[in-house]
Amino acid sequence: VVSTQSTWGSETTFKPQLRLEQTPEGKYCGMLTYIPFLKQSGLSDAVQASLSDPEAEIDIDLATAKGEYIFLVDRSGSMQGTRIQKTVEALTIFLKSLPEDCYFDIISFGTKFNSLHLNGLALKYSQQNIQLALNKVSSFQADMGGTEMLNPLTVILNKPTTQDYPRIVFILTDGAVMNTEYLLDLSLIHI
Repeated sequence: VVSTQSTWGSETTFKPQLRLEQTPEGKYCGMLTYIPFLKQSGLSDAVQASLSDPEAEIDIDLATAKGEYIFLVDRSGSMQGTRIQKTVEALTIFLKSLPEDCYFDIISFGTKFNSLHLNGLALKYSQQNIQLALNKVSSFQADMGGTEMLNPLTVILNKPTTQDYPRIVFILTDGAVMNTEYLLDLSLIHI
C-alpha cells in the first residue's frame, strides 16, 4: 500500500495522494485523489486552461462558478448498508455546496437508471430545487439491482450541455461496476 496522509488546510492539502492495493489474485487497484489549487477565474476559463496547459494553476471562486453538475449515483445492491449511507451524506454535502448560478441533476443507477427530474434535464439552482433534491436523496436506498453504469453515462455524455455552463460529472460508486474498460474509453472520448 502506497499512501500519503493530508490534513485539510495544511500545506499538504493540495498534494496528490495515491493508494495502491493488490488483491489476493495478484491484481492491482489504484486510487488517486487530489484537490487542485486553482487561481481566481471562472469555471469555463478553468476548463479551457486545463485543456491547453495541464500544469496551469487556476483559482476558481466557487461561490460564483457557473457549471452543470451531474451526480451519477450507484444505488445497486452492492451499495447496501454503510456504503449508501455515506453516499447520501456526501451527496447532501455536494448539494448544499453548489454555487447559486448552476444547473444540477442526480442520476441514480443500478440495472436501470433514472433522473431527479422527470424530463431528464438538469435543474436550475434554487432553494426550492435544492430542497427537492435533498428530500429525494434522504430516501435513497441500495435498491436498483445490478451495477450497470454504461447506459446512464452514455446519456450524460451525449446530451447537449447547458450553454455557457460546463458539465462536471461526479460518480459516486463502490467501484463494483460492469464494463469498466469500456466506460473509461467512453469517458476519454468526451474529454
